[in-house]
Amino acid sequence: LRKIPIIESNQKKHIVCITRNCIDESIDDWDSYETSWDFVTHPIVKPALAENNSNSAQTLIADCYNMWVDECESRFDKLKANEEELNRIFIDIYGLQDELDADVADKDITVHRIFDTKADVLESMKGSNYVRTKRDEVVSLLSYAVGCMFGRYSLDVEGLAYAGGEWDYSKYITFKPDSDNIIPITDEEYLDDDIVTRLCTWLKVVYSESTIEANLDFIADALG
Repeated sequence: LRKIPIIESNQKKHIVCITRNCIDESIDDWDSYETSWDFVTHPIVKPALAENNSNSAQTLIADCYNMWVDECESRFDKLKANEEELNRIFIDIYGLQDELDADVADKDITVHRIFDTKADVLESMKGSNYVRTKRDEVVSLLSYAVGCMFGRYSLDVEGLAYAGGEWDYSKYITFKPDSDNIIPITDEEYLDDDIVTRLCTWLKVVYSESTIEANLDFIADALG
């Protein structure tokens, strides 16, 4: 590594600062999904829990979704600006103005960006693996809800509440997991503990009973 020809720069601190910011933004994006070991809570649930804590719970999923879209868009813009700034710095350091362009294509920015439908995806994002739609986010929300129904997640603790080992009832105050660990799925009749009934209960707890119809409509519309 010592033999690699590196030009020292007086912008080292600035470069390190931008780089660390890029890493932090990317980690925040990754940790927003269940696939991350450091996943805490679903981003469309987080604002509702904050509302509950302020004793003014009456939340629309649509509002939480829009806040999440804005957060992702802001993160995307920040990462793109950072990457282009780093490119400009290194192009200047190495005198590559006639060889390289500082611009980074939108599809090469590696944090998620959300569009309402596939038809709304910008041409500049075509080919990106980080494009998501409203449907993707609602499916993700339902996955988290089912996790709460089975006790994997809890509205009272961050991250995994249960992934094997000893069961701790004290972690589940706001919403109780299914008692027999069996959730029926049927399209013929509604049962007291089937997945639709459990989902409605969960939605009422998280977003309030007064918004249940609007929130079910939002979910149904997103799923098509």
